[in-house]
Amino acid sequence: MKGLHFMPLVGLAASAMLVMSCSGGAHADNRDTVEFGYYPQARVSDETLVAALNGAAGAVPTVDNDNGWTDFGYYKASTRAKIMWYRDIDHDGAKYRGVHMISYRPRQTNLGSATISTVQDNNGYMLQSEGENLIPQTFWFKYEPIKWAVFDKDDGKNAKLLVARIALDAQEFNHTAVANDYDYTASFIRTWLNDTFFNTSFSDAEKGKILTTAVDNSESQTSNFDIEHSNYGFETTNDKVFLLSFQEVMKYLPAEASRVRFSSDYAKCQGVFTDGMKSDSDLYDDKKITSDAEEEPDSEEAAAEEESSEEAVSGEVGSTEWWLRSPSPSKTTYNVWRIRSTGAFDLKMTNHTEYGIIPAIWVNN
Repeated sequence: MKGLHFMPLVGLAASAMLVMSCSGGAHADNRDTVEFGYYPQARVSDETLVAALNGAAGAVPTVDNDNGWTDFGYYKASTRAKIMWYRDIDHDGAKYRGVHMISYRPRQTNLGSATISTVQDNNGYMLQSEGENLIPQTFWFKYEPIKWAVFDKDDGKNAKLLVARIALDAQEFNHTAVANDYDYTASFIRTWLNDTFFNTSFSDAEKGKILTTAVDNSESQTSNFDIEHSNYGFETTNDKVFLLSFQEVMKYLPAEASRVRFSSDYAKCQGVFTDGMKSDSDLYDDKKITSDAEEEPDSEEAAAEEESSEEAVSGEVGSTEWWLRSPSPSKTTYNVWRIRSTGAFDLKMTNHTEYGIIPAIWVNN
């Protein structure tokens, strides 16, 4: 278990149940599956239920009045902008999350909200237009048990390493792509995992079962490519939730095919990239970009490195791409490793919003 170590824990809360089942579905890998925690996942399609949820939620949010909804705080053109909100509703013994959109979430925080800058529309979350204006819309998702694959066990500590079986959300690694933004220890995504995701997904009893993990962010956890390593190691962090590192993926998922993952409906609404919907060439073809200024990263070096990694490679239809926590082992300091829809490793600038979040946790049995 190199790279991950347990911290001493005191006063754990009462045990929450871990529901075990056999693995199955696409790319079954013989790992046990655990149901633990809840997160919005499946889209609600029943019109009667949608109407009931809309009625329970009341007035929809606007730029001037949130009306009881919570602003996601997403970025557009490098500035936080009110473009999407959420609201959780309990209805008939189940929990649902509404997502209200008045504009698209761009695939990079420095872009505008044009359809060329997003994948939400091709994921099925399209806003109709009325003249030059977009018509706001609300989508609903049901909270469902999170399914985790058991990646490792520590019998001495009666603990197991759980990794989410699908991408549950889509978030940027950092809000910007400038020098040293590849530092996971100071990243937005680390804060989001251990605050927003942690508090949304788990009950107090479940939180008590999640161990604090000493997460290794040293150079040893990034790539083993023949590239000079220097100044790419960071301090160990003590976290409840974390992303896998490059080396952990190499250890647990050595074959490219084993890394192919899919995403929830909710993640698709948040703008996760889904293969077979809108291709990389659609997103990055210079001829299709209406504003070159929007596409420019914060330096020429970043642009060159990112362009070199963009190839017309397709994965399985419906597969997604997902973040790792390891920085680029090259001279640029704003690129981080991700897994492509094919299962291959690739680098991307930290301000991309369209890559999936596959959390990992260590829990008591």
